[in-house]
Amino acid sequence: MIARLQWELSRRHLWLARAISFTRPLLVPNMMAHTEWILRALDGLGLPAETRIREALTLHGVVITVALTLAGGVEAEQETGVTLDRWWLARRARADELLHSGRFSQLAAIPRMRCRTWTVCSSTA
Repeated sequence: MIARLQWELSRRHLWLARAISFTRPLLVPNMMAHTEWILRALDGLGLPAETRIREALTLHGVVITVALTLAGGVEAEQETGVTLDRWWLARRARADELLHSGRFSQLAAIPRMRCRTWTVCSSTA
């Protein structure tokens, strides 16, 4: 649940992922509350404190990494004028070639997703 909340915030505020530092974190109560929420969820599992904080930071890290990719994609579209759909359409033949080669059976088994925006995807399978 916290990852979804962080993802929603990152989608609404593309600058947010760049403002977060794990080495020199801002001491902002609302950001600290997210980490506290995760630590509480992990409390009672018998995990050492070091493991709990590592897991909390890992979850934050995954969300931030994907958010940075999202921001980069938005910037690329603004700079080039090429939408995500057009970018993928230009690569569809190569993607199909790779997915039908037999080398990537797990990836090929995933239904093709059609993404009109970063927030709305639907299966075409």
